[in-house]
Parts: sequence; structure tokens; C-alpha cells
Amino acid sequence: MSEARRAMPGPPVPPRSGGRRAVLIVGAVALAILAGFGVGLAARQMGIGAAPGAPVAASTPEQHDPASHEPAPPGQEPPSLGPASPEPTSASSPSVSAPSADQLSACVARVAAGDRVISEARTGVGHWSEHVQAQTDVNSDKIDTDQMDAIFKRTREAGPDDLRRYDDAKKELSGTDGDCGGSADASAAETKRMDQCQQRLDAQARPMQRAEAAMKDWRRHQADMARSRHEHNPDAAEIWRKAWGAAPPNINAFDDAIAGYEKAPACK
Repeated sequence: MSEARRAMPGPPVPPRSGGRRAVLIVGAVALAILAGFGVGLAARQMGIGAAPGAPVAASTPEQHDPASHEPAPPGQEPPSLGPASPEPTSASSPSVSAPSADQLSACVARVAAGDRVISEARTGVGHWSEHVQAQTDVNSDKIDTDQMDAIFKRTREAGPDDLRRYDDAKKELSGTDGDCGGSADASAAETKRMDQCQQRLDAQARPMQRAEAAMKDWRRHQADMARSRHEHNPDAAEIWRKAWGAAPPNINAFDDAIAGYEKAPACK
């Protein structure tokens, strides 16, 4: 009996395609790992690398602290975010608190109203003084009667407006209630301003008092002139003589008071 032959080895069998799939799978896994590492790094860069399941808080570039980041492996450094934005600064607070600012505003308004009363009084008393002086000058032959009459006419016609503006100014003053006495809430600069306003307020008292007396004389004489224009008054000359003789003291007292008032500091 002949001996059985052994099988001879055949030509090499090419590997199945399954091997290539295994290689591709391994490569994909490696890429996924690297991608996961990159996502984790990016998350840490953005400040959202919280523990699993923990809520993620929104982040803004101003909250980042580049010094606290973990170093990235070579070749994977994240792009620089640039210099951190400066922290917002709060607006500087005003030098004066609201209460003291309101008090200063009311104080300035009150002093301004007083200044207007005095200003209108100066106009009115000025016309009254010219009216009186015209009679004085004609008596001493410094002017003639025509000149006197011209002055009488001009000042008489200005009289009603003098009284109206003066009365309006007093009404405005009566509507103010400003206090210039200072405030614990005021700054040093504002306290100084209120002190100046208080000095002017104090200086207003005397000329306003003197103005009232002189303007009362001017008011009375205008009423006398109005009656004389509408009805005959045989005593008109005597009434005027008495008014003219009594006028200078009040006019001069107002002028003297104005001189002291003008030395007071301004209030604004």
C-alpha cells in the first residue's frame, strides 16, 4: 500500500477585509479620545468644566483668569484670548448729596428774588427821586419850568410800570422759602457758597425795608396825580408841596442802604 501524501502548503491567502475594519476602528477611537481631550480643554478654557451633573453657569470674558488655566500639551495650546477687559468702574458720586443740593438751590432762588425786589425798587425810587429833584432844582433856578415839566411828565408816565414790577417782584419773593443756613450733608465748597448767600440775604433786609417806605411815597403821589387829572382839586399844589418836602429822608435812606448791600458777596 502506498503511503498517503501530505498536503502541500498552498499559495498565501490574502487577509480578510475584517482586519482593515479593526484598524480603522482603532484609529477612530484614538481620534475620539483626542477630540474628547480637546473638548475638555476648551471647556476648562471657557470656565464651564463643572463636575458631571452640576449646573453650568454662564461665563463672560471678564471672569476669566488665564493664570489659573492648566497648561495644555505641546502643540495643543489654545489661542490667546487677549488682555482681559478692565473691570468696570463705578461712576464717581456727586460731591453734594441730594438734600444739600436742593437746599442750596432754594437758597439761591430766595436770594435772587430779593435781588429783583431791590432792583425794581432802585428803578422806582430813582424816578421818584428825579421827580422830587426837579422841583428842588426849579426852586433854586438850576432849571426852568419847561425842563421841570418835561421831567415830571417822563417820570409820571414811568410810575405805573415802576409799581407793577416792584409788586410782582415782592410777590415772587413771598413765594420762596429757601434756607441759606447751611447743611450737614453739604461739602465744604457748597457750605462756602451758602455762607456767601446768607451774607447777601442779610444785606438785603435793610434796603428792602427802606425801599418800601420810599416806594410808598411814590405810590401815594401817583395816586394824587391821577386824581388831579380826572377831577379838579384846589389843594393839589399844597398836597404836592407836602409830598415833596417829606420825600428826601426816605429816598436818602434807601440810597444809603443800597451802598451797604452792594458790598455783599454774590450768590449764584
